[in-house]
Amino acid sequence: MRHSSLALAMLLAAHGVSAANDRWVTFQGNAHHTGFVDENLVVTATPQLRWSRQVQQSSINGIAVGDQQIYTTPLTYFSGGGMIAVHEATGLQAWTVDPGSVFSVNPVGLDDAGNVYFSTGNHTPGTYMHSYTATGDFRWRSGMAAQWERYLAPTSYYGEIAANAGYYGGIYRFQPDGTEIAFTGLPQYDQWTPSPWSDRWVSYTNRIDVVNRTTNAIEYSIELPEHDWSGYAALQAPVIVGDVAFITNGGRLLGIDLVQKITVVNKALQATGQVTTDGQRLYVAASGMLSVRDLQGNLIRNYAIASTSLLAPFIATKSHAIARTARDTTVIYDLRTHELVTELPIAGEMALADNVLYVGSSTGLLEAYELPYILYRDGFE
Repeated sequence: MRHSSLALAMLLAAHGVSAANDRWVTFQGNAHHTGFVDENLVVTATPQLRWSRQVQQSSINGIAVGDQQIYTTPLTYFSGGGMIAVHEATGLQAWTVDPGSVFSVNPVGLDDAGNVYFSTGNHTPGTYMHSYTATGDFRWRSGMAAQWERYLAPTSYYGEIAANAGYYGGIYRFQPDGTEIAFTGLPQYDQWTPSPWSDRWVSYTNRIDVVNRTTNAIEYSIELPEHDWSGYAALQAPVIVGDVAFITNGGRLLGIDLVQKITVVNKALQATGQVTTDGQRLYVAASGMLSVRDLQGNLIRNYAIASTSLLAPFIATKSHAIARTARDTTVIYDLRTHELVTELPIAGEMALADNVLYVGSSTGLLEAYELPYILYRDGFE
C-alpha cells in the first residue's frame, strides 16, 4: 500500500527530517542537515549526464538548489570569482554576484521564499551577509564581525537566517529583511552552521551550545567526553533526531541528549565527518567504510565500497547511498542489493534535488546526472 505524502511528511518531521525533494537549500540539503532525500531511486550503471559545465575557476564551495537554479561559490583566497546561479535544465549561467578580491565567498543558503543568502569574509570591517532574490535582484547586505575565516552555508528556520561568524566566534541571526536579531558569542571555530531544535539553535564547535532565541544567550553548554580536536574548523553541523544530537569527534560517534545533557552514544569507530540520517538510521564514515547504525549507535551493517576509503558527508535515500571516495570519484551504492551500481569520474560537493545529482569538483567543474525515482514510495511503479 502506498504511504500518503502527508503521513510520510509528518513521520519525517517528527524525526527532524525534511521530506522535500525538489530543493537542496543549505549544508546537507535541509535546515536539519540530514543529507537524506526521501525517494527510491532508479540508478543504472551509466546514469544519464544532463550537462557538464565549468561554472567556477576554482574549487566549488557548496551547492544549493531551488527554483530551477543551482547556486555555487568558489573556494577563494583573495582572488576573483563569486556566487553564480546556473539554470537547472542547462547549466548555463543565469546571474552572478562578484564581491571582488575577498578572503572567502561562502556557500549559499536559501529560505522558503527562494531568497538567496551567502556571506563574504574579509576581516572586520569587510565581512557581510548578502541577500538576493532568485532572479538576482539585490535585497540587502549586513555587516558581521570576523577575522580570516570560512563558513558553511547559513541556515533558514524559525523565520530567521542563522550563520557562523564573529571576531572570536559566534552565531549571527537576521530577519529575512536583513535586520540583525542578535549576535551570540561562541567558541572560535569556523566552517559550521547551526541546527534548529525545540525553538532553539544548536551549534557544534569544540562543544555543544544551545542558544535561546528569546534571550539570545547561551542557555547551556555541553562539553564533549574525551574531547579531541585539531585545528579550528568544525566542518560539521549537529544532526538532531528527537532530542539527541549526533556528531563525530576524535574518531568516535557521539550522541548527546540535549534534554538530559549527557552523552548517550559513544562509539569508537574511527569515525570522521558529518553524520547523515533518515530519522531511523545513522550513516557514518568509519574506518573508510559506510557504517549504518541504529539510533543507539549499534551496528546494522558496514559497507566497504569500491575498494577505497569513503569520505563524509554522505547523501542517503531510501534505496541508495552516495559518497565521495579517496580517489576523487563518486560512488552510488544500492543499499537493498548491497551492490556498487556506478562510480562517476568526478568528486567534490554534492546535492540531490529534483531527481538530479549535482557534483562540483575542485577544478570548478559542475556535472548534473539524472537519477529518476520510483513513482510510489513503497517501491511499486
